[in-house]
Amino acid sequence: MSILVLIVAIFAQATPDVPHTDSALQMQSGDGAAEAVQTGQSSPLEPRSTVEWRRFFVRWRQQAVAAVQAGYPLAAQDMVLLGRVRDGQAVPALGALLKQERDLRVRAAYVETFGQIETASAVKALVAVSLDDKTDWLRRLAAERIGKMSNRDEAIEPYARAIRKGQHRDRALESLKRSGLTSPRSTSEPPNPTLTAALIDALWVPEIEWVEREFYWEGLEPMDNFDSGLSRGWAYTRRAIPIERMVKNPVVHEELRRYTGEDYGYDRDSWRDWYRDRRGGTDQDIR
Repeated sequence: MSILVLIVAIFAQATPDVPHTDSALQMQSGDGAAEAVQTGQSSPLEPRSTVEWRRFFVRWRQQAVAAVQAGYPLAAQDMVLLGRVRDGQAVPALGALLKQERDLRVRAAYVETFGQIETASAVKALVAVSLDDKTDWLRRLAAERIGKMSNRDEAIEPYARAIRKGQHRDRALESLKRSGLTSPRSTSEPPNPTLTAALIDALWVPEIEWVEREFYWEGLEPMDNFDSGLSRGWAYTRRAIPIERMVKNPVVHEELRRYTGEDYGYDRDSWRDWYRDRRGGTDQDIR
């Protein structure tokens, strides 16, 4: 059960019925939303341009939010209609609207919609939400939606880059786990080389430590009482300076161990040697 469905269920248990007419669903000719709700039909809506999709989502939001009070879950028929969006041309429009949206119900609905559009751009949009969004449960929802997509492996490369760069390393690791991309592999299914290399490299990560140091200065300096001439002087100061050192990353180690079923500790060379043997001694560079 996804986070969004769970939230809707919790709200529904304590929410009185909110009036909602089928006519409000007829936002655009041919959508057939009322019929879809009555029959359970989930056929995709017809493709259209990105501009047309933007108009569609704007109208959808207007009627979906107006149909219920603030704080209540969006109506089921509105969610059914949005779930019929499968056209890749909808992704740019949906992404732009998501960035400016403040209603968490609508934002969650947009994230769910990305998961129905199984294109590379939809996966990329969900990866961005899972890494950058300020709301914890929305990041988790995005990762879970990736895990349900048939092309979820397209998320591996951007997550691997995030692990290497370090800015969102922890979020990338959590998203990989939630999406199932680091689920244990069978002996007949070698781990993804891009992801494996990123995890191996991240076993040791740089950490900045501020250390206090003493500094002395001794030398010649201009004399105060004369127009020219030098005198010997000295100075002392104590201040903290940044020192970069490499430290073990236990979270990465656990994820790598779980993903591969092997354990070579924090010895990156041993991990790389093992992976080359696993791939049959190929020369593919995984550094």
